[in-house]
Amino acid sequence: MPVDPSLLAGYLLACVVLVLTPGPDMAFVLAQTISGGARRGWAATLGVFTGAAVQILAAAAGVAALVAANPALFTTLRVIGALYLLWLGVQAIRAALRGSGGLGHGGAPTVSLAAAWR
Repeated sequence: MPVDPSLLAGYLLACVVLVLTPGPDMAFVLAQTISGGARRGWAATLGVFTGAAVQILAAAAGVAALVAANPALFTTLRVIGALYLLWLGVQAIRAALRGSGGLGHGGAPTVSLAAAWR
């Protein structure tokens, strides 16, 4: 079946725009690099790559189809994800109220390379 050249050009243009647009992963890696240096930026980059690889392997194994076929499982995963985000928010508010802001006593970041990867 022949492909309409104008449709293909529009599709390819949309793909290029999406690939070049920075997203949350890029913002995270940039923040880690600025606040902790190149080593922490590379650790964050490897963490993003690890997460993407796990997601790809899970999709290839059929986990996405399993979740799509089971609405209760999908709802459970959504609730667990929402609770996790709520927990992260509470931890961030508690850290802000303590005044730590993620910095140690000497002003140096307290985030390790392993934490940046995670």
